Amino acid sequence: MKSKLFSLIVSVLAAMCLWVYVMTVVNPDVDLTIGNIPVTFSGAEVLQEDHGLVITGDYQEFVSVHFYGKNADLKTLDQHKDELKAVIDVSKVRSTKDYTMSYDITLPSAVSASSITKMDKSPATITFTVERQIRKSVEVRGDFSSVKIAEGYMLDSTSFDFDSITIEGPESVVNTVDHVQITIERSNVDKTITESVPVVLLDKDGAQVDPTQLTLSADAIEVTMKIVKYKVVPIEVQFTEGGGAKLSDLDWDYEPKAVTLSGDSTVLDGLNSIQLEPIDLSTLPSNDETVERAILIPNDAKNVSGEETVSVRITIKGKQKLVKELKAEAKKCDGVLLATDPDREGEAISWHLQHLLDLPDDKARRVTFNEITKKVVQESIQHPRAIDQDLVDAQQARRVLDRIVGYQLSPLLWKKIRRGLSAGRVQSVAIRLVAQREQEIAAFVPQEYWTLDVHLQNHAAASFTAHYYGVDGKKYEPKDEADTQRIVEELKKEAFAVKTVKRTDKQRSPTPPFTTSSLQQEASRKLNMTPRRTMAIAQQLYEGVDITGEGTVGLITYMRTDSLRISDEAQAQARELIQSRYGAAYCPDVPRKYKTKAGAQDAHEAIRPSDPALTPEQVKGDLTGEQYRLYRLIWSRFLASQMANAIYDSVSVDISADAHLFRATASKLKFSGYTAVYEESRDDDDKEEKEPTLPDLKEGEPLTLKDFAPAQHFTTPPAHYTEAALIRAMEENGIGRPSTYAPTVSTILDRRYVKKEGKCLYITNLGKAVTTWMEKYFSDIADLKFTANMEQRLDDVEEGKLPWKQVLRQFYDDGFAQHLTDAEAGDYIRPEPTVSDELCPVCGRNLVEREGRFGPFLACPGYPECTFTMPLVVEMPGRCPKCGGRLMKRSGTSKTSGKQYTYYCCEFANNKKGDRTCDFMTWDVPVKDDCPVCGKTMFKRAGKGYKRPYCINPECANFLPEDKRGYHRKKDTAAEGGETTAETAAEAPAEEKPAKKSAAKKTTAKTTAAKKTTTTAAKKTATAKKTTTKKAATIQKTTAKKAAEKGGGE
Repeated sequence: MKSKLFSLIVSVLAAMCLWVYVMTVVNPDVDLTIGNIPVTFSGAEVLQEDHGLVITGDYQEFVSVHFYGKNADLKTLDQHKDELKAVIDVSKVRSTKDYTMSYDITLPSAVSASSITKMDKSPATITFTVERQIRKSVEVRGDFSSVKIAEGYMLDSTSFDFDSITIEGPESVVNTVDHVQITIERSNVDKTITESVPVVLLDKDGAQVDPTQLTLSADAIEVTMKIVKYKVVPIEVQFTEGGGAKLSDLDWDYEPKAVTLSGDSTVLDGLNSIQLEPIDLSTLPSNDETVERAILIPNDAKNVSGEETVSVRITIKGKQKLVKELKAEAKKCDGVLLATDPDREGEAISWHLQHLLDLPDDKARRVTFNEITKKVVQESIQHPRAIDQDLVDAQQARRVLDRIVGYQLSPLLWKKIRRGLSAGRVQSVAIRLVAQREQEIAAFVPQEYWTLDVHLQNHAAASFTAHYYGVDGKKYEPKDEADTQRIVEELKKEAFAVKTVKRTDKQRSPTPPFTTSSLQQEASRKLNMTPRRTMAIAQQLYEGVDITGEGTVGLITYMRTDSLRISDEAQAQARELIQSRYGAAYCPDVPRKYKTKAGAQDAHEAIRPSDPALTPEQVKGDLTGEQYRLYRLIWSRFLASQMANAIYDSVSVDISADAHLFRATASKLKFSGYTAVYEESRDDDDKEEKEPTLPDLKEGEPLTLKDFAPAQHFTTPPAHYTEAALIRAMEENGIGRPSTYAPTVSTILDRRYVKKEGKCLYITNLGKAVTTWMEKYFSDIADLKFTANMEQRLDDVEEGKLPWKQVLRQFYDDGFAQHLTDAEAGDYIRPEPTVSDELCPVCGRNLVEREGRFGPFLACPGYPECTFTMPLVVEMPGRCPKCGGRLMKRSGTSKTSGKQYTYYCCEFANNKKGDRTCDFMTWDVPVKDDCPVCGKTMFKRAGKGYKRPYCINPECANFLPEDKRGYHRKKDTAAEGGETTAETAAEAPAEEKPAKKSAAKKTTAKTTAAKKTTTTAAKKTATAKKTTTKKAATIQKTTAKKAAEKGGGE
């Protein structure tokens, strides 16, 4: 027994010794450092899919860990080190911000966690950023400047299989991407290129963006560059003489003088000229005329110039007789009064008249008047002056400068971009302003901010709202949702009480009387008038309107001014009217004087009524609707500018909750002052919120908390320009003068550099192309400061400080000539067509907007394989009453009368695929309101003045039959067996319009000799025209037809 026990003890001791040996000698405690362990995020997929958040930032992607344990275990760990991961749990992350978090080490399955006695992590934490994941569509742009086309060939069209691609990823990275670029490099190209080109992401400065964190809808774009043979063919203008009219009686010119055609060489080689349809001289009027002729080309050739018509400008030589008569009358007189407009242009017209009529200086008497009233005209005639040569020089400098720019740049634009374009000192800068605003909006990144309101009650249970102000008397704004919630939690424990109540009288001063710029802006906002229309109506009011019992009266002063000066006489009249009509309290003690801004021309007064006593109500019956509304606006603004301040009772209440402070404000009109007559509107009037009223609160009064109203907000980008806002920006930057604001805005709209949607202006692809080209080659002309500085130099010429020829010489020699050379050798730019949402019913492509003879239209981009075209689609409010489709505004041209007409139809009315068709068409205009009975879209009668909607659903009790809608039509074609279509219905007589006074009858033409002779008599002779080799005129003699011989008098 003892021996067995002894053996057991020996065995145990031997085993313990062996274990100690193995653990200390064979498998000792060791340490191991493993680096490049990848960092991963647990819950990132849920974060992205459920909450739209992604992890980004330059976080450390690998970590290093120092492990401690047994030799065998660490050897196993080292063998499976590629399975190690540093895992950060982000499953509870919900907001966008920077995070610093620790991580766990995931061991290989072959290694037990218990075998690792210790781990030292380096670094111990990881800092990363959580952002919103967003998606946006970016434009695909092609850089084909390195494609060199062979002589005699040209690029006909460029097409991509995608005009844009979608990118998705972290917000900071996605917003960096401005566009996608594809580049092709080829030389001596004489055939069409088709290849797949990888895309490159670029920011707005042209720097490449790393796409690693982004998902792209397409990595490559298939590009097709269609190369065709071309030839420049001259155009020949033909005339037919008849009715006594002869070509020798005309001065004429035309544009374009040649057309570029593409096609097969066998067709092009046989074309030496394009002959236009002859112009019948017997049908021309007695004054100047512009005749349009279509460019007719062979069916096998294609016109790639972009121009489909030729404009032939014909001047009838009939002014020599008038000039001769005026010269004869002038010789009989002691003096000739030159009463043209009181500005630079008017001064130059008087100067030209003096030289045209051979008037010596002592006989040329210049008279000007700021308003056309009997008193002012008589006073002006009593004090004539000599022609101001400095004013004339300033006008000449402006005219020549504009012609240098326009005449030199416009042909380059025709050559490098497209025919029919123009550029100018002022309009190019105006386009750039719109383009820059679009870029600002596109680059704008919304910033999050929070506000906190509380809804409170006083002892009388009157409720009101207070806004969070700050802590300890200092203003503080919550940073984010967590910060806002922290403040809410602190406030839940506190009692609210009124700390202070402050009552003050705040005074608000009236706005100054109108200048040209402010009148155009306010008329746009209040009257919805375009600047061009505003100036046309203002011209009528200035020139004179027939007023009952008064005769012809000029109702307003000169409307092209940037001065705020008001004459003492006008101020006295206004003060007398204010006191008699509103009371002495509404008339300030001292007449108001407004300071004109620096750099303004103070030659004229501000725009005001010439006689304030003629109120809008008195003359309303003698004015058209537009004249009355504009005169009322000018009259009200002027009268208000001379009235007393409006006074508001303002209350500011501070509410304390321990250290936190809230504020509530309210104001109430106490004395109306000038607001009894007029209040200025703003571009953002629709966003203006009225302050709520406050209950009667006392200092120290306890308040009851009803609830909290935390709110998340995001900053908004700057608004798109409206016509009014663009004019204000031009004025603020010194671009142009009062006389050029409206024409400039009209020009950029007419040229389609800018389009108008609602009241907002948007840059078009054509405008982008022109702006890009101008910034590349003529950056000084497109620069705001350059244009403003040039205006200042023209002002210096007007003031006699600078010779006008020196201004021109410096402009041309200081870089403009070199810019012309560089631009001539520069690249061609083809504006990208605007892609619409409409699908081609033939091939399924998205239709693109093209320019044609009669304006824009939609065409298939697959031309010439697909030739489908359709009128430009305008989507209307409401849905089709038959099938529920979208309602469209369309136009057509009658085959019998040639007149255009407008109608409204379902989007499936012209569906040539046939898979879904609808025959709904109507003359009635869809409105946004639905019928309260049947719920279908309501319509109104077309034409101005018709606003009352009605239901056209025959099954509805609210249905209004067509014969009761006020239309006057021919008898129903369908009743006679003919089918009624949009075209046949267009032959019906035009609907009756509401009676409207004719503006033409209300204005009185100026009848002075100076006004009648403003047309220059310096004409080129017909002989000189005939010897010009560029004009190929063929005269076809015809026998004049006498109407009397054919009984034309019946």
